[in-house]
Amino acid sequence: MTLIHQNIAFGLSVFICTLTSLAAELCHVARNKCVARMGCSMALHNYITNCGPVIHGETDICTPDCRKALISLFSTDDKAGEMFMTCDCNGNQFCEESKHRIEICSNDVIQGLHSIDDDETMLSCSLASMICEADTRCCTALDFYQLHCKKMWAGEKCTHRCNNSIQILYGQHKAKKLRTCYCDGTEGLTAGSSGLLHIYPLDQPVHALHYNSALNDIQCQASPDITQPSKMAMAQQDRSPGYEFIFTKFET
Repeated sequence: MTLIHQNIAFGLSVFICTLTSLAAELCHVARNKCVARMGCSMALHNYITNCGPVIHGETDICTPDCRKALISLFSTDDKAGEMFMTCDCNGNQFCEESKHRIEICSNDVIQGLHSIDDDETMLSCSLASMICEADTRCCTALDFYQLHCKKMWAGEKCTHRCNNSIQILYGQHKAKKLRTCYCDGTEGLTAGSSGLLHIYPLDQPVHALHYNSALNDIQCQASPDITQPSKMAMAQQDRSPGYEFIFTKFET
């Protein structure tokens, strides 16, 4: 186990005693720093949304959605997500109880983090999307891809903007797993995009390819709902009831 994964295991399993040290930031400070970064804000939104049942003690298992959200949060750029998860609760009871409950996910999260940078493990497209979204640059590239490739999703054509968006997305380190991800049926908004990524070989220019019947055979067949706001926009709505509820209870 590498040093970074040892630190993450430590952060997930030994919250109560050690996080009161001076080295750990107060949770409201760490939270504000995370919210200020687009990628971390996205990951935090997913964490609050997907780990709600675990945080509030409604289940004693680590749900698949919560596991994905935690992996995403711990993979944020500048370690902002990790700083939030290992912050000092300063005696806040809800904060400490929540961190204690999240410990049930520690083994799953550590295993997931091991697989992010390897060249062999295939991740689900929903997790691959979350990992991309947790990185500010990758999140922006994915959002532009979803914006400019609607005609390709409809089978009409790959426009210059769409082609450019795909090339930029492929250039992001945190988009690496999107290229080989498998569909798990929970992709939602990114289902169409992650499926189409399988169609375009990395060694062939996208603009040289055209729509064909393969689009009908991709595993991720759910079409993105273009009438809905992007996940980026959703994450920036930090005054939603879920954010206010969690953040108020974490204030010290």
